[in-house]
Amino acid sequence: MGYGQLASSTHLSVPEVVFNFNKLHLGILLAVEMLEGGEKMAKILRCSDMGVKCDWVGRAATEEELLKLATKHAADEHGMKEIPKDLWAKAKAVIKEE
Repeated sequence: MGYGQLASSTHLSVPEVVFNFNKLHLGILLAVEMLEGGEKMAKILRCSDMGVKCDWVGRAATEEELLKLATKHAADEHGMKEIPKDLWAKAKAVIKEE
């Protein structure tokens, strides 16, 4: 079942399904880390922290995963086909831990 089918069968929009999937994935990663004896903080990046009027918030277990989510968001929502090096540096600088 694809995202579109899942969204229509549960009355959620595709972005809601993707957001809920990302939250579930993050929860599983954090639970596994805790069971293995460590405390892993979630990495958070807010588009608004980049100086853009946008409510998007990305969460991931690692910076690498978070930057992949941010890259997809930038392409899908802001039409960015490439991320300039200075923007990468700014994104890394505003990442927070939860």
